[in-house]
Amino acid sequence: MDGLIGNLVVILILLGGLINFVPLIGVLSAKRLHAAYDLDFSEANLQILMRHRALLFGILGGFMLYAAFIPELQLIAC
Repeated sequence: MDGLIGNLVVILILLGGLINFVPLIGVLSAKRLHAAYDLDFSEANLQILMRHRALLFGILGGFMLYAAFIPELQLIAC
């Protein structure tokens, strides 16, 4: 895609990628999860679940950030 529409698609994919990439910080510790969600994650199973969720969002966000610059992947990222 060229022109204004192509640039808009890239900007929107980058924005979506950043939004999805930010939760990746929750993988580091329960303290970070608590700061992000303001909930108590003292149970081990809930911590694992939320860290897994953060990792999946990070992978999706990373892919979207990568796809913003590869035109063949932009449709998949959308």
